[in-house]
Amino acid sequence: MALLDGGSAETVVQTTSVATATRGFILQATYRVTGPDEARVPVVYLYGRLEDGSTFRVRDDRRRPCFYIRTTDAEAAARLGAPKPAPTGRKTFAGAPVARIEVAAPSDVPPLRDRLHAAGIDTFEADVRFASRYLIERGIKAGCEITGDAVRGDRIEWHFDNPTLKPARVEIEPRVLSFDIETDPSGRKLLAISLYARGLDEVLIVDPANRPMPERAVRCADEKAALDLFCDRVRTLDPDVLTGWNTIDFDLTALQRIAARVRHPFELGRDAGAMKLRKAEGYFGSGQANVPGRLVLDGIDLLRGAFVRMDDYSLDAVAREVLGEGKAVAGDVRDRIAEIQHNYAHDLPAFALYARTDARLAFDIVAKLNLVPLAFARSALTGMTPDRVAASIASFDFLYLSELERLRIVAPTVRSDDSRVHAAQQGGHVLEPVTGLHENVWVFDFKSLYPSIIRTFNIDPLAYVATPRPGDDLIETPGGAFRREPAILPAMLDELFPRREAAKRAGDAVASQAIKILMNSFYGVLGTPACRFSNPALANSITGLGRELLLWSKRWFEGRGFTVLYGDADSLFVRSGRADPVAAQSEARELADTLNAEREREIAERWRVESKLELEFEKLYVKLFLPH
Repeated sequence: MALLDGGSAETVVQTTSVATATRGFILQATYRVTGPDEARVPVVYLYGRLEDGSTFRVRDDRRRPCFYIRTTDAEAAARLGAPKPAPTGRKTFAGAPVARIEVAAPSDVPPLRDRLHAAGIDTFEADVRFASRYLIERGIKAGCEITGDAVRGDRIEWHFDNPTLKPARVEIEPRVLSFDIETDPSGRKLLAISLYARGLDEVLIVDPANRPMPERAVRCADEKAALDLFCDRVRTLDPDVLTGWNTIDFDLTALQRIAARVRHPFELGRDAGAMKLRKAEGYFGSGQANVPGRLVLDGIDLLRGAFVRMDDYSLDAVAREVLGEGKAVAGDVRDRIAEIQHNYAHDLPAFALYARTDARLAFDIVAKLNLVPLAFARSALTGMTPDRVAASIASFDFLYLSELERLRIVAPTVRSDDSRVHAAQQGGHVLEPVTGLHENVWVFDFKSLYPSIIRTFNIDPLAYVATPRPGDDLIETPGGAFRREPAILPAMLDELFPRREAAKRAGDAVASQAIKILMNSFYGVLGTPACRFSNPALANSITGLGRELLLWSKRWFEGRGFTVLYGDADSLFVRSGRADPVAAQSEARELADTLNAEREREIAERWRVESKLELEFEKLYVKLFLPH
């Protein structure tokens, strides 16, 4: 099939390479709809970097948006105006055959889906994003092997139309550009844009008065000239990632507004097309920016998404905590607006230093904490693009749907009227503390408790049995029963655990942290109604087993004459009763080994499964005070 014109204004050099396989990392996955209303064609667009450092774009127009309904609902769906369903050979979780409904464009799915729901017809995977489905069907998680003719481009070096894509493990070192803007107090008049990257440290100052510029400052006659030069700098440096502090909700939002006022196209992408901003939703939400071919990763979002806790997420506070330096202001940083305005009018060197420092601080924070490599590592694990890896539900969705695709099983559509939101769930168990000051206290910790419970007891959406039949050989848990056949989640974790241990042994803190974040997200996602695989029975099975293990371990220590002072979900504080801290530490390790062996035997006898649980001696408190 010939690819339709996707509307790209980029110059393409008509020189093709040999159709051999090359490997790349996907930075962005989206789609565009081309053609007139009566002949609309959705085209998947993938942007990224190849292993040799060159940029690429994939366009594919061979896929149509689709979702599934039960085969038994096909006639009723046709009466409601649905296109004729096609047989698939796929089944629901319950084993019912399903048929596929294809539509012309992704925007056609929601109204048809809602019409079917209103008539009592269930749909399956009718909310999966079009570009995500394209990757899920191919099993691609960030890295891919591309086979097909490549055409040389201008702003993007290689263009592939309708190639063959396969999954591959690919690592790249992303190019990062940090920027920051200064405006008047209303945020409507642009004063400067500062840029910082490897080999670049400058500020573009809007100055109609033609004043002499300080070091590393470039004069721009007006706002439009500043936008021109900023876009040119971005194109020349060609970063994969644009970052900063509050970049989307303030800097890019203000620049987009200013560009509209001065009639500037303000194209920052590798490909043709305007930047699209989506405002933050909710108190903790953050905005999203879509720049064709590039990622926008806000420093604050990267910090929070990596679970780095700060009392204050302002740039000055985080920079002082992480880097040991703050903003370049003489007065109170909380009242810097007046100083900035004064320096812009009367002290350009101080103004330029302030602006440049802001861009540099954001860059250095992100670099020191390895936040961009962490986002890319999480992307390679989950399949989500690096700007969406913090979305734990969507990440879990992508992973689990990819496995279901392999098994030819379809998942339910997430519906806003889902009654699961009302189901009760229990939290982790907490023991009442023995208050007071204690000496030589052992702290024992269950290593990755909830993921280990999932592995041990085969807890999984597909393995769950809602109504067991007499005689079924199932794994019974406090929340429900599960089949013994190997399931999806335990298999994922069986792969992730040794990978994390290998990363730790190799000193790869980024890979280790990425895997830890992913593994620890599984329990929370299973208990969240917004997830299509949410099931209180699964969440309660995990926490219920955690409670049993905690109380079993408490009894074990007490049976040997020790006092358990406190416990919280996955850890136990035990008074050793020993006067010598060194001897206490040695004894704690022996106790942990003995407990693990006895618990392993009990789990094998009671549930007939292999225990993946491990209690570790974490630390010794020479003195510990426990309040009420």
